[in-house]
Amino acid sequence: MNATSLENLRKLIRWGWVYFLYLSGLTYWARMRLAASGEVIVLTLHRVLEDAEASTTRSPSGMIVKKQTFHELLKYIGKGCEIVRLEDAFGPRQAGGKPRLAITFDDGWKDTGAIAFPLAEQYRMPIAVFVCPALVDKVSPFWPERIIGVLRAASADVRRKSQFADLCRAAGLDDPSSSHRGAQIEEEKLLSQIKNLSARKLQKLVCSAEQLAIHWGNLEAPDQFEGTLCWEELIRLHEQGVSIGSHSQNHAILTQLEESEVAAELVESKAEIERVLGRPCTLFAYPNGSWSEHVRRSVIEFGYARAFINAPGLWKRDRDQYLIPRVNLWEGSLIGPFGRFSPAVFLYSTFWRLYRQAGA
Repeated sequence: MNATSLENLRKLIRWGWVYFLYLSGLTYWARMRLAASGEVIVLTLHRVLEDAEASTTRSPSGMIVKKQTFHELLKYIGKGCEIVRLEDAFGPRQAGGKPRLAITFDDGWKDTGAIAFPLAEQYRMPIAVFVCPALVDKVSPFWPERIIGVLRAASADVRRKSQFADLCRAAGLDDPSSSHRGAQIEEEKLLSQIKNLSARKLQKLVCSAEQLAIHWGNLEAPDQFEGTLCWEELIRLHEQGVSIGSHSQNHAILTQLEESEVAAELVESKAEIERVLGRPCTLFAYPNGSWSEHVRRSVIEFGYARAFINAPGLWKRDRDQYLIPRVNLWEGSLIGPFGRFSPAVFLYSTFWRLYRQAGA
């Protein structure tokens, strides 16, 4: 059996398992058990895009949900879940004992304001957005999109691929084309390695890669939809009830920084958000979900009330409020085998996995 046939068999088995759990009622049962516990599931998303933009964006696939999929998700959870604000997630419950969900967005992309928020507002669902003040109103300000742009620019030419591979190896990374499993796998593998570099090595790699692509002369400028919200847009969202939290000042991976640099990332972002919005900034999301005990203590020291990681789990009332788990949602965690939103897949990706994780 070749690799393609084996992968298709795995997908078939996976779909069979997901729909067995759904049709047997087991995922719905897990949902009800978690609802009875009164705990909160925090969902995290990054980008909600139209189909055309979803097919051309440089953002990693694990960050993308298509507009129609998001619309169907909100319609589904609006019927069977209670959507809560982060600030009062454990307030009085609605009648019926529905499971509690909170919806968060990282990075502050323009599509969060232009696409995701209007849909959430249509269903009267509160959302929270975590932003990086130094990266507000910029086009493609995050390093993953910049690296993927260079990787794609190199992909069409053997010489350029070799030059980019040399650059990666010089930084202590594997050759991104060595997986032989497709462009998406190459991108994911490369990004996961880069995250482990120190802040200075990461910045050096990104700058060197972009200089290399400029030398090639074929690094296409990113579209405007690859930009972040401006302050005027964030103010309007805030005035319409959106919770605005900090995602650090520059989206730095805090565990790779010196203590003074961590302090600057936390203090400066909080101060700028408070200055612009005119109210306290008490919510924080660790960039990349990366934290250490020192980083956690710094978050407490500089006045945040709650902080969120990226690891899946249940938010319990008595849990450490500076390590609140979140479930990442992306297109693949929401759609079925025919490419449309699937309640079976959503229930499996969230409630079933969390139920099993909790050992309930």
